[in-house]
Amino acid sequence: MASDKGKAFSDELPQEARRWVVRLASGEMTQPEARRFKKWLHADTKHRDAFRRERRLWQEMEALKGAFAADLQDGPAFPLPVPGPANEWDGRASAPLRKKPVAVFRWAAACFFLFVLWAQFGSIWLADHRTAEGELRKVELPDGSTAHLNTATAMNVRYENGMRHIQLLKGEALFDVRRDASRPFRVTSGNGVVEVLGTRFGVSHSKENLKVTVLSGEVVVYASSQSSLPVAENPRALHLTAGESVDFMEGVPTQAVRKVNVHAALPWTRGRIVIDEMPFADAIAKLDAYFPGRVLILREHAAQQPVSGLFHVDQAESAILALASTQGLRATRITDYLLVLR
Repeated sequence: MASDKGKAFSDELPQEARRWVVRLASGEMTQPEARRFKKWLHADTKHRDAFRRERRLWQEMEALKGAFAADLQDGPAFPLPVPGPANEWDGRASAPLRKKPVAVFRWAAACFFLFVLWAQFGSIWLADHRTAEGELRKVELPDGSTAHLNTATAMNVRYENGMRHIQLLKGEALFDVRRDASRPFRVTSGNGVVEVLGTRFGVSHSKENLKVTVLSGEVVVYASSQSSLPVAENPRALHLTAGESVDFMEGVPTQAVRKVNVHAALPWTRGRIVIDEMPFADAIAKLDAYFPGRVLILREHAAQQPVSGLFHVDQAESAILALASTQGLRATRITDYLLVLR
């Protein structure tokens, strides 16, 4: 029973933190609400961690970058609306404030931005499972299969109509699939579909690119537009076996199937980030995926210099600083979420 309560608490906490983030972004928080927020924030370290994660998701959206001046120690730093006559929260809403035309315009603009952001990112925020930057997670699926989620990954799970269906919305995951001949296991991501009965394989979704790597067993990859065809009747379906990898763009392979070392592939599943003769800017971008913020490179001449290194996923900032030093760059932290290399 205690474990059930703990699970319910962990499921509700992100939603509660998200509600506070939305309220803060609205600019309409009253002083009684601010006191309640501060009390909630300092009641438990889990509250602060959840709030940071949810706030970080919103801070990635440029349109809302300036909306979060809240300090976790002192509470909201932006001016709060003057509440109604009551000094303490008594369960009644504070008296509505008269809005000047400029304030109304700003609120309308904010609503428009929120609508656009929700249309683009709402499905990710409401995904069944997702990880924050720098977070790795193992997810137990209903049939006993498992999914290992890399940093900044989101996916939905649907088991119905004799099909095990995973929708990878963004990021990267390793699937260890329990064999079940009566229920194919299908992963859709972007414009591609990966279908198996039982195997171990990784899928990475970045923008319009889909990368599939098979560690054991066999998978079939095809365009989502061909999903109505039985695999056996699909002449464009591509069969991959253990030790093979391929990149897809718009459901079409962008290059020939290549061989990979199954013991070295997907190093993030072993907590490692491998940089092998990679342009400096690309290496920083790869490390940035595990860094809770953004890294900005101001020295363009260093961007294309090849660098190499082996780092741990939970030491992304140290790795960034180490690579920057090899290029003679100095790191300056502007905020908790912005690191400038110059």
